[in-house]
Amino acid sequence: MNDINEPIHLVNAITEQQGFETAVYCTYGVDLAFFEEAILHPLRVNGCRRHIIFVDAARYADTLRDLRDSANWIGRRYLLIPMHMPPYQSFHSKMVLLLGPERGRLLLGSGNLTFTGFGHNCELYTCLDWHSDQRETLPIFQAAWQFIQEIQKKYGHSLAVDKILKKTGYIAYWLSQENFENDHRTLQFLHTQNAELLGQLSSIIGSEAVNRLTIITPFLDKKLLALEALNQQFAPKTIRLILQDKEAVGDADLLGKLQQQGIPLQIY
Repeated sequence: MNDINEPIHLVNAITEQQGFETAVYCTYGVDLAFFEEAILHPLRVNGCRRHIIFVDAARYADTLRDLRDSANWIGRRYLLIPMHMPPYQSFHSKMVLLLGPERGRLLLGSGNLTFTGFGHNCELYTCLDWHSDQRETLPIFQAAWQFIQEIQKKYGHSLAVDKILKKTGYIAYWLSQENFENDHRTLQFLHTQNAELLGQLSSIIGSEAVNRLTIITPFLDKKLLALEALNQQFAPKTIRLILQDKEAVGDADLLGKLQQQGIPLQIY
């Protein structure tokens, strides 16, 4: 597992180690030429032969329309599965899950499975490992595996994916090991598949006082309702809001108004 302050080279983090047999990717958009060259080929050389990419259905259509000669192995060495979400929703998860009989690696972050998402933009990622000497991450891997199964059943509907996931469940047998009580103060795998995020955070934090809330985001909703909801729910002494630029805010004047209303905003 990487040190919390250590930069991650995403391509290396995915391809540098052996011992994985299945790779599952969640992404909003995908660059198949980049994927085949930088990710698929080195992983296959290292013995990882099963690859599933879950992608937003709208971006899937764009990818196929612009395919041309950029993808040589789609449908043969990997599956590209569109996620058909309800109206006005996008499949925006960004995750890479690598699984083998004796080890696992999980990358969670903000970057799409593209050249810009992996090597050009400023993205945030966490890299977690599981193996016989590092078992404390097991609940996170089990939650990620459950998430994959849920989205496949609800949005993917691919028989080929069902077969791969079933086989992977046998290979990565450790995913079925008895879990132990996870310390809510350490690691949590949260998603909005079954419940909204604010409620999950509130349940974890409970009645504990929040001294500082740090938010890093490229965009905010136009009326800053999410920001107001976070402040109302947790009443932090300080909110550190880290933005790319003022273009991230639909109405930048609203931030000043929130500060005038007493919301303890520090904007970076």
